[in-house]
Amino acid sequence: MFLPDPTGKKKSIGMKLLWLLVVALLVAAGFAARPLYHKLKKQRATSMAASAEQLMEQERWQEAFNKLQAALQMDPLDMRANRAMARLLTLSRKEEAFRFWNIVFTQGSPTPEDRIEVIELALALKRLDIAERFLTEALKETPPPTAALRAAAFLGDAKGDSSMAIKFARFTLRQQTNDPQVQFLLARHLYRANNPESNEEAKQLLWSILKAHPDNSLPVIQTLAGAPNLHRNELQELLGIVNKQANATNGLELLKVDLAARLEPAKKDEMLASILDKAHSSPEQLLRTVRYLNQRREFEATIKLVKRAQALESRDLFLAYTDALAAVGYWLELQEIFQIAQLPIEPVLVELYRARIATELKDPAKANKHWEQVHWRAGDQPEPLLYVAEYAEKIGELNQAARAYRQLTKDPRHARSAFTSLIRITERQGDTAALKELVKTMVELYPNDPAPKNDLAYLNLLMNQEVGSSLQVAEQLVRDNPHLLAYRTTLALGYLRSGQNAKAKETYTGISFEWGSALPGWQAVYVGVMGAAGETGLLRQLARSIPFDRLKPQERELVKPWL
Repeated sequence: MFLPDPTGKKKSIGMKLLWLLVVALLVAAGFAARPLYHKLKKQRATSMAASAEQLMEQERWQEAFNKLQAALQMDPLDMRANRAMARLLTLSRKEEAFRFWNIVFTQGSPTPEDRIEVIELALALKRLDIAERFLTEALKETPPPTAALRAAAFLGDAKGDSSMAIKFARFTLRQQTNDPQVQFLLARHLYRANNPESNEEAKQLLWSILKAHPDNSLPVIQTLAGAPNLHRNELQELLGIVNKQANATNGLELLKVDLAARLEPAKKDEMLASILDKAHSSPEQLLRTVRYLNQRREFEATIKLVKRAQALESRDLFLAYTDALAAVGYWLELQEIFQIAQLPIEPVLVELYRARIATELKDPAKANKHWEQVHWRAGDQPEPLLYVAEYAEKIGELNQAARAYRQLTKDPRHARSAFTSLIRITERQGDTAALKELVKTMVELYPNDPAPKNDLAYLNLLMNQEVGSSLQVAEQLVRDNPHLLAYRTTLALGYLRSGQNAKAKETYTGISFEWGSALPGWQAVYVGVMGAAGETGLLRQLARSIPFDRLKPQERELVKPWL
């Protein structure tokens, strides 16, 4: 009984072998099934992405979004799902779209159309660094797509670079002659050049837009009405158009009176009285009238029209009313108003205006106290910070504006534009060294953005510092972006600083730009380069046309020999 049963042992060994075989087969089946399972998941993800695309065509946005979320959970790298999600978020102007576009561009096979979508999204969200990076690639195509040329014009507009905006608007209109948005952009920038030829071309562009699109042209009408070079017959024709379109809600009734007054100046007071008579017909009409009066600097008329009690009932009317009081210097009256406990504006604005009033009444200690309250109440909230920064900059409180913009740089959504504003303020303060340090920070924060790299190279060259390395940066930027005058200007300055005067002059060969639309600093470099190359023919005339007060000290040195 206590000895092993040899028969039982054989049975036990046989059963173990059988179970081992079964387990091995199951494991093998599991390994074989895993690739099949992943393949089925990928197929399912792609199928769901295709269904989502159909839902997008039917404008069933939420259902498409849900379907794409599910597809990406199954396969986060499915290119069809990533592209569809990127397009869906692009349509709704969501910054999250960039994350999905990044996957498409780094791991998929992006199309030229994808690149244009990214550029247009970046422009809409004011991510100019992203727009410029993708545009550089789009413009390398031969010939560049019309959509890329168009986007470049709008990028120039967003950057405030009239030379770039005008150049690419012209390129676009050569291929797409009847694009009213590009025509309107071109007209606005031609007016900025402020010379008779540009003004006339801008006016003709506006007339052509107005005649081709008479039912959807309110901004065109308003811009044309403010044109400095309208003849009497044009005023009459525009007044006829306004008469047909004017109604109580679109603001053209006030413009109609304005045009009529320009045709008959002697009747201006009579026409203004007719506006004031109708102003109290509704709160909306009163606000429109007050804004109209303020735009035309009829501040006393605003003050007579609005009762203080009325202003205290409406945020927008209160702001317009107090703006009129400030414009004519009624600071004691404003001080009295801002002592009222309950005002129809946000506390941060109350403190902002109290700071302004104290400054105007020569009480700097009180002004500083209110400025501290302004920044404390604004905190890290983007909207109040932006309002404070822009208002402070407008009234010349540049240090307070810079403080608000610096706070905005901590918010990734607003950092890029806040840095741009800080640069503008630092330029106004005339401190080139401080400007260079600010731009250096931007280069570190945005290593893929070529614009700060160019700015840093330009400032180094202006200050005659790091000439060799800055020249190399400029050469590379021009190789990558031969169409941009900003980069060519830096390259020309680099050659000038390194004593290569002939190469500096050659930098401008093959590129055209409109002198009046170029930035003053670029004009100064051009004068310096042409002078060094011996092209002295028109330099004195060109040099004297540059707004000297808008130049940095080093740029003035380039122009001085030709004044």
